[in-house]
Amino acid sequence: MIDPAKAGTVQTLPDALVDQLRASEAFKITQCWGMFRRPSVLIRSETAELSKQMEEYAANNDTLRLVITGEKLTGKSLLLLQAMAYAYLNRWVVINIPEAQELTTAATEYAPIPDTDPVQYSQPNYALKMIQAIRKANEEVLSGLETVHPHPELVQHFPVGTSVLQLANSAKEADTAWAILNALWQELTVEGHGRPPLLLSLDGLPHIMRISDYRSPAYELIHSHDLALVRRFVDHLSGASPLPNGGAVIAATTRNNAPRSPSMELALTQREIEDMARREGEGSTNVFPMPKKDPYGKGYDDRVDAALASVKVLRVRGITKAEARAIIEYWAASGLLRAAVTEATVSEKWTFGGNGILGEMEKASLLTLRM
Repeated sequence: MIDPAKAGTVQTLPDALVDQLRASEAFKITQCWGMFRRPSVLIRSETAELSKQMEEYAANNDTLRLVITGEKLTGKSLLLLQAMAYAYLNRWVVINIPEAQELTTAATEYAPIPDTDPVQYSQPNYALKMIQAIRKANEEVLSGLETVHPHPELVQHFPVGTSVLQLANSAKEADTAWAILNALWQELTVEGHGRPPLLLSLDGLPHIMRISDYRSPAYELIHSHDLALVRRFVDHLSGASPLPNGGAVIAATTRNNAPRSPSMELALTQREIEDMARREGEGSTNVFPMPKKDPYGKGYDDRVDAALASVKVLRVRGITKAEARAIIEYWAASGLLRAAVTEATVSEKWTFGGNGILGEMEKASLLTLRM
C-alpha cells in the first residue's frame, strides 16, 4: 500500500482482514461490495501517500492528525477503509466510529458524568458496542498485551498482568461498559510496555462539529464536544492529547445528510491554503489569500475552530485515467461490464463519471446491474 508503483492496481483484501474490517463496520451498505465475489480495493495515489504518512509518524512515535475531505462520491470512506486496512495489516489497534451521527442525533442513551466541569455525558450503550467491536477486530493483538494498572474502580478485579483481551471481554452490560471502556483506553495509551500504535478513525466529521440533539437536565442543547466519547476523539484530533506510542487520528467528512458546519468548512480550507503556501515558500501568501469568517454569517463555532486549528487535510478528487482503466478492467474481469476495455471506453466512463469521480463512474457503468 505504501509503494507508489502499486497505485493504479486493484488488490483483493485477505479473508482475515475482511473479518476485521467487518467487525469495525468499515464496509458501507451504500457501496457495491455485494456485486463482487470478494472485496477488492483500488490502490490510488492518495492511498500510497496516506499509508506512507502513517508509517512515518508511527516510526517517530508521533501522531498523524488528518481530515479526509472532498466532493460527494469521490471515495472518502473507501480511503478511510484503506487506512484501517494498513493499520490492521501492521498490527496496530484500530478504534473506529463508523457513523458519527449515531453519537450526536439523540439515538442512544446518555447520562451526565459526575464531578466533570463543564458537565460531560457518557453513552453507555454505545460504549458497550464500541468495546465489542474493538475486542472482535483486534483480538489477536489484545491477547498479547498485559495490563499495567490495577483498575480498582471496576466491579471485577483485574490484577496487574491480566490480558487486555480479558479486560475487554468483561464488558457484558451497558451499566459497566463506560468504566471498562475508560480502563481499556487507559491500558491502550500506556507509554511503552510494548503497546502498538493506535488508529482512531471516524466517518461523518460534520456530525460532531455542531450542537448535538441531546439536551441537558435544564433542557438546553448539549454541544457535541461535551459528549465524552466525542470529546476524547476531538482531543486527539486537535493534538491536545497526543497518542503516546504514535499512530494516527483520521476523520472523513461526508456530503450525505451532513449538517452545515461553516467553521469546519472554513478551517479545512484554511489548512489547505496554509499547506499550499508552505510548499510554495516565502511570499506565497499573496498568491493564496487566506479566507476569513463572513462578518454577517451565522453558525461559526469557536470550539470547532480550536479542534481543527492544526490538522492536516487530504482532499480526495477524481481518479486518473490510469486508475480508471484499472478499476474498469476489474469490473470487466468480474463479468459486470460486458464491453471491450479500450482507450475509448475508459475515456468515456471517466468523462461520464465527472472526470474520474469514482461513485459517478460506478453509476455510469454499473447502474443497470444495481437496479
